[in-house]
Amino acid sequence: MEEKVKQMTGTHEHDHKVGIDTIDHLVEHLLEVLTANSVIVCVGNEICGDDAAGPAVAKQIDGKVCWKVFDVQTVPESFLMKIVELAPDTVLIVDALNFDAPAGTVEIFASEKMTGQGPSTHGPA
Repeated sequence: MEEKVKQMTGTHEHDHKVGIDTIDHLVEHLLEVLTANSVIVCVGNEICGDDAAGPAVAKQIDGKVCWKVFDVQTVPESFLMKIVELAPDTVLIVDALNFDAPAGTVEIFASEKMTGQGPSTHGPA
């Protein structure tokens, strides 16, 4: 996958309403938002089925990508100072959310599209 990332550019054009349909498509989107100074924060509860998406991703990519990966489980607020100390350009949060799409749909949302109470175990961070 690293070789594929190196070969791809950071921009692409497509027409889709919801959902990233392939690994290559996901990589294209990630290259648009991640820089060398980005971090990936994986949120979720391994006991609660599909809510384990974040920790599952963390286990698959930690140590295999060039970005710092935080498996924050259900306590993202406990990792804020560690993340702030790194002063990342971009923070990518991996979490299972209900956004009115079929189960298993993958999408990337800009921070200004997210609403809620902020970093917390009780809502999207």
